[in-house]
Amino acid sequence: PCKVVDRFQATQWKQGEKQEEHFSLSSEEMEKWVEELEQQLLVFPSMDELMLQIAEDEKRVAALKHWLDGQTPNS
Repeated sequence: PCKVVDRFQATQWKQGEKQEEHFSLSSEEMEKWVEELEQQLLVFPSMDELMLQIAEDEKRVAALKHWLDGQTPNS
């Protein structure tokens, strides 16, 4: 697999750009990596939580805009 990657990088990669080192994983290593990634992703909020936070942030932004408009002296 590494030779295939080397050929691909040699023919397709933009010249002058940094290339990352390639590596291969065994099935066991891949399974462990996926499990670790899954655990990391569990701490992210759900879509409902994100939408609720966005709505709350939009209300705060609107209130701040209203307050700022009130601080501007009339010309």
